[in-house]
Amino acid sequence: MGSYKLCLLLLGVIVFQLSLVEARRRRFRECPEERLKVRENMADVVLTGTVRRLYGGQEGLYSGEVLVKRVVKGDHLRPGESLLVEGFGNSDICTSKVIVRDSKIFLLSQLETGRFRLNSSMVRINAPNLDKITATVKGIPYRRRPPINDEPCEKKHCKFNGDCFEESRRAVCRCPTNCKEHYNPVCGSDGLNYNTECQMRVDSCRKKKNIYVQHEGLCSRTEFS
Repeated sequence: MGSYKLCLLLLGVIVFQLSLVEARRRRFRECPEERLKVRENMADVVLTGTVRRLYGGQEGLYSGEVLVKRVVKGDHLRPGESLLVEGFGNSDICTSKVIVRDSKIFLLSQLETGRFRLNSSMVRINAPNLDKITATVKGIPYRRRPPINDEPCEKKHCKFNGDCFEESRRAVCRCPTNCKEHYNPVCGSDGLNYNTECQMRVDSCRKKKNIYVQHEGLCSRTEFS
């Protein structure tokens, strides 16, 4: 029975992978586009930016103001500049539609008027895409980044105001121990006064009771009556 379930699981994974491949092929058939290297060579400017405003045009085309965030190609441009980009909504470009506040990687042609025109499809901003296009511009091989391992305490939640410590690559919860000797009273949710928030956390942890800061300063007599 266990082998049968494993076979079904593997079959499901294979079918899913094949469907992804077919989806990519279908997208390419519907909207074929040159490889990134070719598109980058055709572009005068490659940058990441955010769309700040859009302006209407004709026949479905429109232009927009793009705030430059990072310049990958086009050393005469600087982050923080605003560019007027034409050619949004061009049906000859697979991905050419934007809305205000969209952040993308833009491949642009520079016009004699000082404006810019969308040269090919915009690219979604993420680490792999930025690495690929930077490598393409520099003419060096693209190398995938090694996976970043989570630190043990990053996903560990310690109950009752405990602190997380790393021991032998394992996350361990302990009660706070190093409270500074200064008077900064807080009123706890249990109605008690504490000299510091740290002392409240220690008490909460040792009693295994959820106590939080009701407010800074001492509790009033009528507050919990």
